[in-house]
Amino acid sequence: MKEQQGICPVRSFERRKLIEDGFQVEVGLDFTNNRLKVLSCQVRDYFEMAERIKKIARQKDLSKIIFNSRQEGSLGLERAGFLLEGTIPKFFQGKEAYCYSYFLEPNRAQSPYLKEEDDILSEVTGDLAAGKGERLCRRGIIYGRFGKMM
Repeated sequence: MKEQQGICPVRSFERRKLIEDGFQVEVGLDFTNNRLKVLSCQVRDYFEMAERIKKIARQKDLSKIIFNSRQEGSLGLERAGFLLEGTIPKFFQGKEAYCYSYFLEPNRAQSPYLKEEDDILSEVTGDLAAGKGERLCRRGIIYGRFGKMM
């Protein structure tokens, strides 16, 4: 079989389970979107777990970590430098999810398509969310870069 130049095998998504003292977490390494996503966890020490997944993301050259947490994880994640980007009502069996992100590369925190995104939001929502750095999703789920919008 002839090897083609310039083409390399694609690793788009890889799951990993970490079991350590203080936490058990399953993460998804999303190489297509250059991010690590926490898929599930059982945690006593959110700060310790956050530091460990940041280390993994750095080792894999990923630029963003996303984590949908229960309320009790908020303080530990914020202490570890995670930013609250929004909430999802009733995500965890009727309880609210807190959507946190951690950016390993500062430029990843700002979308290069913000103007285009705001234009689309303006068309869909009638200027409700456009130009404010906020994001809105219909069907009763409301997100915002800086928390829940009313």
